[in-house]
Amino acid sequence: MKEYTVDFESFEVEAETYDKAWTLATKEAYVENDWRLDEDLKQDEDQKPNRWTAVYNSLYVQAENEDIAWKEAEEFARIHKLDIIEMDEGYQI
Repeated sequence: MKEYTVDFESFEVEAETYDKAWTLATKEAYVENDWRLDEDLKQDEDQKPNRWTAVYNSLYVQAENEDIAWKEAEEFARIHKLDIIEMDEGYQI
């Protein structure tokens, strides 16, 4: 049995302050996708001062092989309206 880590596409939020951006991002994540965000919003040097990137929490899937894990990840992503970016090769558990 292995545990696979699935990462989802992030999204950008624009607001006057970090706290307002966090509120908007959290609302979008919970209401629209029924999923959680990483602890902090990110801000790259090339982003405007009032724009942040919200990153969804990764999904951890335990499965016998990569094909089964991928199918579970796809089903989760479909239900939560998320786009999968990548899945790792898994770690033996």
